Amino acid sequence: MRSYYRNDIRPSVVRYTYPIKSFSGIDAYSEENSLPLSWARYAYNVSIKNGVLKGGVGISVATINGEYLPNAVSVGSRPIRACIYRRYDKTNEKRDDMIVAVMQNKKLYYARLTDLGFTSANITFADHNVIFLNYNYNDEDCLLVICDDGQSYIFDGTTFTKIESAPRLTHACIHNERVYGTVSDGENRLYFSDDLDPTNWNVSLTEGGYISFPDEGGAVGRVVSFNGNLYIFREYAIHRLSAFVAQEDYILTKVFQTNNLIYPESVAACNDKIIFLAEDGFYSFDGYNCKKILKGIVPLIESKTGCSASFFDNKYYISVILKRDEYVIGDEKLDYNVKNGMIIYDTDTEEVSVFRGADIGFFMPVSVEGTNEMFVIFDNVYRGFNIGVVDGSGKLFDEPLRKLWRSPYTDFENLYQNKVLKRIFINTSANVTVKAKLDKDYFYSLHGSPSAQMIPVNRYADKAGIEISTDEDSFSVNGLLLEFDFTRRNPNERNN
Repeated sequence: MRSYYRNDIRPSVVRYTYPIKSFSGIDAYSEENSLPLSWARYAYNVSIKNGVLKGGVGISVATINGEYLPNAVSVGSRPIRACIYRRYDKTNEKRDDMIVAVMQNKKLYYARLTDLGFTSANITFADHNVIFLNYNYNDEDCLLVICDDGQSYIFDGTTFTKIESAPRLTHACIHNERVYGTVSDGENRLYFSDDLDPTNWNVSLTEGGYISFPDEGGAVGRVVSFNGNLYIFREYAIHRLSAFVAQEDYILTKVFQTNNLIYPESVAACNDKIIFLAEDGFYSFDGYNCKKILKGIVPLIESKTGCSASFFDNKYYISVILKRDEYVIGDEKLDYNVKNGMIIYDTDTEEVSVFRGADIGFFMPVSVEGTNEMFVIFDNVYRGFNIGVVDGSGKLFDEPLRKLWRSPYTDFENLYQNKVLKRIFINTSANVTVKAKLDKDYFYSLHGSPSAQMIPVNRYADKAGIEISTDEDSFSVNGLLLEFDFTRRNPNERNN
């Protein structure tokens, strides 16, 4: 008898290539199976520039014009809050910029940028919640120092003069030559100083005053000068105050109401928008309407409590507690509950970077001659008395930080074919570890090379995902290709 093969029961093999020509960004929000592999489901300490996966930001010891800052070792306490007091010395006709800081011991210190150490102002606060505002008063550059314990001072470069009439402000800003500040402890008011006089907070129609918020919007937490108006952020509402010279012409309007808690420390004016974080995610606010942004990043946040934010050089910075994986990065070794991450959102390009490994308590934008940088102050003692600067080093001071990019884990929306991952082609400039997440996890170590490298895998993959990690200071991956064999699945075959 003549034998023959039945082609209808011998499934043919189809070779399928999946190129990642350009890395896309981070999306931890969308349904994982619907995402292309070019997106990151989880990533930290990496960046994407023109579609190339690169090392991300780092933090180094801060300098100004190449010189280290005055050393806090001389006072035996590390900085908690600080700012640059931008001062022009009219007598000597030159810049006389200074740094003013509240240390962990709750005492106030100051120093010229050229000084080796700090000088005590002989002022002690009840806590570290201090606000610094540069203000030109009587044609002189001054610094307002305001604490929520009720102490407020004006500093002229020589003397700290107490402002006796100042209320207990939790936050403040300057708008149309007045200082506006929030008071939430027992009063829930917005106070404002006299016109052109931040030292006079007496309440009258011709001096200072306040506005009360007795309704259900919650405690007032932030006040922001934006696009010619003031915006008052409460726990569950935003108000717009049209405030010019005469108090009787003030107009207060509620412009946003929500059931989700607004975190006041996250609020920052960012050129043509205000960005803030609420319990249900990030928002962009143009003065009239709110819209959600950065949806793909929010699931990476473990906790929003204690966040801190700032805006500088077209970038929105916020420190939070990020979700962890199996690795311990940087200062995470200190405590599981520390703020371990920073999210940086470029408002021009809409690129997002996720930094992990440092416990950042306070952002300190610095713009003085020769230096335009974002400085950071840490919430732990591990970094000693140092202030850091955000840069592109890929390190935390001298410590290399682990960098990780993880794709979605997907079946490519193909349930009816068996899949075998045959090979991975990758072009990497530095040593990396590639993990192929298939039916099991398979790890491959590669050295950096100017040429593309091939990883032979040949493993069954009903679903597939790729992870790239490295401890190198800098790296780039500008090409990735996965090669599969697909075969039609027998209807009687069990899907494992």
